[in-house]
This record gives sequence, structure tokens and C-alpha cells, in this order.
Amino acid sequence: MKNLFVFFLSIFSAAILPAKKTCEVKIISYNIRYEGAPSDTGAINWQNRKEATINMIRQEQPTVIGFQEARPGQTNYVIDNLPEYGHIYAKMDRGEIPAGSSVLILYKKKTCELMDWGYFWLGEDPSEEVKGWDAHNLRPTSWIKLRDKKSKNVFYYFNTHLDHKGKVARIKGVDLLIRKMKEIAGEDAHLIIGGDMNSTLQTAFDIEGNGKPQNVLEPFFKWMKGGRETAPVTDNHFTFNGFNAEKIQYWLDYIFYRNATALKFETLTKDYGAPYISDHYPIALNIKF
Repeated sequence: MKNLFVFFLSIFSAAILPAKKTCEVKIISYNIRYEGAPSDTGAINWQNRKEATINMIRQEQPTVIGFQEARPGQTNYVIDNLPEYGHIYAKMDRGEIPAGSSVLILYKKKTCELMDWGYFWLGEDPSEEVKGWDAHNLRPTSWIKLRDKKSKNVFYYFNTHLDHKGKVARIKGVDLLIRKMKEIAGEDAHLIIGGDMNSTLQTAFDIEGNGKPQNVLEPFFKWMKGGRETAPVTDNHFTFNGFNAEKIQYWLDYIFYRNATALKFETLTKDYGAPYISDHYPIALNIKF
């Protein structure tokens, strides 16, 4: 009789307990194209496309957006013109903005609460601000821990940029990123990483010299899911245009995730007020926790 009472009590309790709330967020990854390149003249100069960048964000309304290549002037411009967004970036705790990429992250203050944030460097020792392995540039990665104010769901977003020349740096960088995501967020967290990976799906290097090339992106696909590949609404549009989409067409930008459901993936090729807002198209992923 007692066991029967416990059985019915458990059913009744389950019936009256509120279901766990879900939330939907929109993530954008965007290589903004650094300010000051000598070849960027006329319409592709930053001064002639910066307003289009703000237009894109206001039209698309991301919950979170991660930038690659943003220099100090661009970082300040974006922050100043989007006061509805909170922000974090590499070296913010030191009161400075990196001369290279700040890996700036914006989050919508109305819907998200900042819980934690940080950054590390893609190199043999991620705590050291040095170029890693055979990298051409210093490569920071930023991360943010947010709580959705309505559902109380907590999620992490990592914003990264792999080196464009260092073959070892790309492969070792991905291994480090996965190790750091496990260390910071854990295996069970709602987790997203986005960025310019400077790799196609086929990019592989034989860095060990054993005749067995390693695919750069394979570890991401083993531990996570690709937004473009798994969203029921998606596209296969290239993400790098080099300011000349008729001649240059590569997939270089990606969003991966864990413990969530992809809803929609989109390469943002619209006209936001400039022929090209960057030499990369932003990519967007709507995702549900």
C-alpha cells in the first residue's frame, strides 16, 4: 500500500511541476575585415562600410555576435553605436584593446545576463600572449557565459580566429579550443563556437610528416555539430568573397554547437547599405536550448 501511495504521489508531482523552459537565441559570427589595409580603397574602405555593419546588426538582431579582426577603432565604433548591447573582448581586463584582433563579443542586454567571461591565446601556453606554433599572427579567443533572463538557461559562446598561414597552428589550435571548451564549460553545457577558421571542409595538413594528413575541422565535427550541416533550414553559400564574389568563393566561417537544437542557418548576403560590408559574409545560426 505504501509503495502504491509513493507511486501515485510521484505521478501527481510530475504533473504539477512546471516544464523546463526552453529559449531560442540567434548567434552571428562576423569577420569585420580589419581597418587600415592599404588595398581597401573606395567603397570597401572601412569608413564607407562601417554604417552598413551597424545596419546589419540592427536588422538581424542577434542575441550574441562575435567579431574577428576588429581593430581598436572598429571595436570602439561598434560598442559606441550599439548601446543596447553589452560587450567583452580580449585584454578588456587590462584596460586596453589589442592592436590585432580584439575578438569582440556583443550580447543583447535586454535578454541576457552576463555571468562570466574570459579569453586565452592560441598557442602552446594559452595564458601567454605570444604567437603559437607556426602562426603568422597573434590569435586570441574570447568566451562569454550568459543566462537567458526569461528561461534562466545558461549558455557559453566562444569566438575564435584560426591562423591564415600556420598549418600546425590551425590543427593544434582546434585541439586547444576543444580542450579549453571542456575545461571552461564542461561536457554538458549549452555551448557554441563561431569564427573564421581559415579552412574549408577539405583542408588537411600532414604536420606529423607520416603521410596521413589531418583534417583541420574534423575534431569540431567529432565533439560538436555543425550549424550549417544540421539546421533544417540552411544554405550552402560561400562565406569568403574577397570583395569580389564573382571570382572568390570559399567556405571559411563556421558555427559549431553542443547540447542544443539548430533551427536555421543563414549566410547573410543582403545589401545593408554597402556593396560588401566585409570580405567575409556574416553567418547566423538560430538555436534552441
